[in-house]
Amino acid sequence: MKCNANLVNDELIVEVNGSVDTNTVDEVGEEIIAIVDKYRMDEMTLDVKNMDYISSAGLRLLIRIKKGGAMLKIINSSKDVYEIFSITGFTDMFDISMAEA
Repeated sequence: MKCNANLVNDELIVEVNGSVDTNTVDEVGEEIIAIVDKYRMDEMTLDVKNMDYISSAGLRLLIRIKKGGAMLKIINSSKDVYEIFSITGFTDMFDISMAEA
């Protein structure tokens, strides 16, 4: 399992673990859809503190989630993953914060 979900003060927090790339994106996408269906929340926070890497396939997944109508916030990004978000313009499209050192 690549994702774990928790409700904290009525906020759905989904932890994404490992790499989200061509090999894992389908599994991660299915897990996130199952989580959204289970909790029936319109807003979601992705905690990516344990995400090692995100490829273009993973970035497309984030766009699909956003286009599906979910309000999406991304927290605890490592410097390397944040750099990917920044270079690709995702920091302009999403609320993304880096992990505190």
